[in-house]
Amino acid sequence: MAEFKLNGATPLKVQLLVGGAFPYDWDLYNYSPDPQVKSKWIRSYLGGGSGPTWFELPAEPFGGHALTWSVAVVNFDSQPMTVDVVANMQCTNGLLLSQKSPWTVSKESPYLFVNVEVTA
Repeated sequence: MAEFKLNGATPLKVQLLVGGAFPYDWDLYNYSPDPQVKSKWIRSYLGGGSGPTWFELPAEPFGGHALTWSVAVVNFDSQPMTVDVVANMQCTNGLLLSQKSPWTVSKESPYLFVNVEVTA
């Protein structure tokens, strides 16, 4: 996908919307730079859920991090379907940031990874 530019705001919660009428499960990971080894990233599991649930982020700065959703569609038609995937972020200042991208769901590709870079 793309990036969220925070402009001094702090993210509160994030949401992933997958178009279509099928159910989906997701897990959310945070990738942050290792403070001791600049070329290394640290991955931490934030949580998971089903459908378009808002997920509360831990109270920490996320500028310079990457959020990655691992998404799997649980049930869908046998024919491929192109849907919109939307990542939303709500910030402390009330700002709602959003990124959208198309995805073709099929029997051969019932899963995807959604990456969003968070910049300060």
